[in-house]
Amino acid sequence: MLANMSDRAAEKDLDLLTRYTRDRAAGLLRYFENKSLREVGATLGVSDAAAQKRVSRAVERLREFFANRGVTVGAGGLVVVLSVTAVQAAWLDWPS
Repeated sequence: MLANMSDRAAEKDLDLLTRYTRDRAAGLLRYFENKSLREVGATLGVSDAAAQKRVSRAVERLREFFANRGVTVGAGGLVVVLSVTAVQAAWLDWPS
């Protein structure tokens, strides 16, 4: 019985990790590769609405990450910072 419970716990952990990875990929595509939600969805093989949900979850997780370290920022403010940072990073990669 204990092995069965352990298997279920491991399966749940894997599911959460997989979901987290997909959400993170959606956030990176949206804000650091400047992809539209349609492009994010096409890349991940999901609908536009599912892409939006994944991006939203990624932003919320990042907000929680900062909150756990004493930095309070709203999701809207975080999106602005992500967008500006992505633009600055793009300029750094611009060919000279």
